[in-house]
Amino acid sequence: MIPLTCRLDPVLATLYANNITPIVVGGYVRDALMGIDSKDIDIELYGVSSLEDLENLLKPFGKVGVYGKSFGVLKLKIDDLDIDFSPPRTESKNGFGHTGFTVEFTGNLDFERASARRDFTINAIGYDPK
Repeated sequence: MIPLTCRLDPVLATLYANNITPIVVGGYVRDALMGIDSKDIDIELYGVSSLEDLENLLKPFGKVGVYGKSFGVLKLKIDDLDIDFSPPRTESKNGFGHTGFTVEFTGNLDFERASARRDFTINAIGYDPK
């Protein structure tokens, strides 16, 4: 098991109560496996109906900010923790550069398909806290 800070417990409980499955992804998982303390947590959320609903669920826990609405990332700050929440998504290249793609949010996408878009192998690892 990967240890998660107990400050996440009420957030995770709220997500589960709303039929949202949180999967901790990327560097936090790697750091935990290596015994490195990390204050940056990325969580992919399966079963999210909308970013607005998610924002309303997270507001009671701290300051919530939208980081790039086109990417669907919400940031939550709890004390010294920086937590990024995002729904699974697919990306299709349709132009040039960093903005030349279409993003599609798919709450019912499975983890294998969602992680296929991630750029590095370490970003494609996930941990289900349950």
